[in-house]
Amino acid sequence: MLRNGVFSLAVLLISASVFAQTPDKTTKAAVQPWELQVTHKGAAATPYITLKATNAPARDVMRDIASKAGARVLFSPSASGSLTVNLDSATVDESMTALAAAASLSVRRITLPEAQAGSLTAETAGRLLEALAALPVNATVTDTAGGRYFTIKSGTDNAEPGEGMANVYYIQGKLSPEQERIAAIQRTAKTEPTQAGGVAGTTSIMTKAFDSFKSLPTDQKMQVMRDFQRQVRDSFTPEEMSQMRFLMEQRGDRGDRRGR
Repeated sequence: MLRNGVFSLAVLLISASVFAQTPDKTTKAAVQPWELQVTHKGAAATPYITLKATNAPARDVMRDIASKAGARVLFSPSASGSLTVNLDSATVDESMTALAAAASLSVRRITLPEAQAGSLTAETAGRLLEALAALPVNATVTDTAGGRYFTIKSGTDNAEPGEGMANVYYIQGKLSPEQERIAAIQRTAKTEPTQAGGVAGTTSIMTKAFDSFKSLPTDQKMQVMRDFQRQVRDSFTPEEMSQMRFLMEQRGDRGDRRGR
């Protein structure tokens, strides 16, 4: 009898807890913190943006503008934040510039053929801009066998996309592309779980991390190695360390032989 009473009380407490945590379906949805209107004008149907945003998530607002203005937007991993801004009949360039500034971000417009615009990724866009920043202006690279060449030019003309071309806006966060690659390697080494397949899954993770690691300059490789070694060392319990030393001795691997 007592057991049944305790069981009934437990069921009652659990039900009350679930009811307390269940959101009230009659609660009104949160109001979207921005109002956007996109108007297309002229023979070219150029989009103009009217926006009122208050403490709105930067990524969501930019995505909303891009989707309604027929553009595409990509974000670096560290590009985030909120913004408060008012725009009246601004172009997409002006809108993206104002929004990025309001969220302490930076923006670059990449104009390329429409067929390629859809497949451009944030990682590729970041590497492209990083490479362009390091190249000398007015340099020309020529394939002497085929005659094909590429010229790096710089100017202040506001080039608009021509027929068959499309704009992709790349939003860069507070970290540089190099810093973001280092952070990605460290996250992979520290937090990514082992995939299904045991050793095969772990090998896949390490291969992906090593591919990013190879692209880093030597000094940054050294920093990543130091951080990784520290994280590996800190992840072992005393029992695991003792077991590892035993296994290494059994295999004849004494580890660090300095001082012997």
